[in-house]
Amino acid sequence: MSRSFNLWKPVLASAGAGTLNRASAIGIRLVTVPLLLRYLGVERYGLWMTIASATAYLTLLDLGTVAALTNRLTRCYVAGKERAARTYVAAATMGLAAAASIGVACALAVVFAVDWPRVFQLHAPAAVAEVRPTLVVATVLAGIQLLLAATLRLPYTMQRGALSEGYQLAGNMGSLGAIIAVVRAGLGLPALALARMAGPIVAAVGVFLHLRLTGALARPHASWRLHGLVIRSLARAGGSFVVMQIAGTLLFALQFPLLAASHGAAAVAPYALLTQLMLGLQTPLTVLQQPLWTRIASLRAHGDIAGVRAVMSHYLVVAIGYSAVTAFVLVLLVNPLLALLAKSVVVTSMSLRLAFALLCALGLIGGGNLGSALLALDLSGSMAALSMLQLAVFLLMASLLVPTFGALGMALSVCAIYFVALPPTLVMLRRRLAALAGGRAAAAMLAA
Repeated sequence: MSRSFNLWKPVLASAGAGTLNRASAIGIRLVTVPLLLRYLGVERYGLWMTIASATAYLTLLDLGTVAALTNRLTRCYVAGKERAARTYVAAATMGLAAAASIGVACALAVVFAVDWPRVFQLHAPAAVAEVRPTLVVATVLAGIQLLLAATLRLPYTMQRGALSEGYQLAGNMGSLGAIIAVVRAGLGLPALALARMAGPIVAAVGVFLHLRLTGALARPHASWRLHGLVIRSLARAGGSFVVMQIAGTLLFALQFPLLAASHGAAAVAPYALLTQLMLGLQTPLTVLQQPLWTRIASLRAHGDIAGVRAVMSHYLVVAIGYSAVTAFVLVLLVNPLLALLAKSVVVTSMSLRLAFALLCALGLIGGGNLGSALLALDLSGSMAALSMLQLAVFLLMASLLVPTFGALGMALSVCAIYFVALPPTLVMLRRRLAALAGGRAAAAMLAA
């Protein structure tokens, strides 16, 4: 028991605060989804969800540096190399600032060049008038979030993930208050975008100030040339992460625009509602993703391969069991909850709920947490190839199913990517752990 507790202690410490943070996010959804459905109407709500997902494209511009930074910082802190860690953080932030500036400028050019009401098949006058200003606000804020992306990741590499989660909780609560204020003031989608997307920015600024004021993140003393070398090093190491980010971002961000382009923005509403509910139900396990990544990387750095095996075995058992709970909620309780919370504005079909129950289970078992383990074990190259295969499968299935089946076809298209990826992912994990254990045993024999 003590062995298992020690393995999970840093993860659970971060996850405890993370669970509170995600619980607040679920509470925010319970408040804001019915509030915004009644306030915006089905078409404008679908437009809002489409824009919110589309801004995720800007995250591609970090060139994989944030993901590459995670493993390097974890190793620095395990080895006590805090000066090197500070240099990595400063260099990564400089690179993100340049990427965000270029990305926002290019994205704004596209925003002003495209006829968005025609692309999204908008009919409501308010939606037509608000679509471009909302895209402008969302694009600028997404760029700022990109700039600060490394800051929120930093406490996890220090095994202090609770700090990041605490500030994200504060940001979420601030966003909730701002959204309610926007609705009461009768403001439009641009103000709503500002209210919703400012939360992570406030959280990142809070983390940065906390680390600086407590001395955990001192000012780096390195030359511009060294920073440039570190940026290039992170970019090279982040090549595989870039591929994964491109695939992952497209997989998520294309769902709503493709559905809107095929069946109109109003068709996005039931799909978006079930997506929000599914993400909320997955919270107790997805909250483990960052602490699991850094914990496994730390165990590997210490040569504790048995500990890595134990952590992953425990996780898979819990994920399989919890999937049954999420299936019950998604299949049987969704429409009663919508009737209670959203006044029956949207009703979901049984077939769509069954598809989301399957999608939720596949995501819990073979999604981000399992991927985090592989990344912590330096299998980013294999994961990148697998991610591109998933993207190809998604695009093929969506082109075949969405025009005919709409939201159901989209959900089944996403399910298909997990059926393709889960078996090879488990094989890669088993082989990598066996190779690491064999290498450690050989080293011990040579030392003896």
